[in-house]
Amino acid sequence: SEEPPCVRSVLAHFQVCSDYVLDWEHMKTISSGTDGSVTVLDLKQGKTTAKVHCDNSEDVLFSVDGDVVVGKAAAGTEHGQVRVADLASCRMISTLKGHEDKPVTHVRVDWEANQVVS
Repeated sequence: SEEPPCVRSVLAHFQVCSDYVLDWEHMKTISSGTDGSVTVLDLKQGKTTAKVHCDNSEDVLFSVDGDVVVGKAAAGTEHGQVRVADLASCRMISTLKGHEDKPVTHVRVDWEANQVVS
């Protein structure tokens, strides 16, 4: 396509996209949504390459941090938990208790140190 990637519009979530991380080197974005999913978009191809849904369909995701090279993402929920997703298998692999019934509105991860801050 002749259009630059930032001009394209791709549906990543069926509800509001609440947060995203851009990887300009690999031209991919990881986003979280109020539909309870984490989505990976390939900006060069203009299509979704991975979509991970929370096990609990009522989860609303407010924030995300991820790394396409590592293949993982962490997303904060409205119920105070942080969900960790494996982007290769498209599955949530862990749930961390973060805050007692308060939304996790910011998540940052150091994947090398295996540490999550919310």
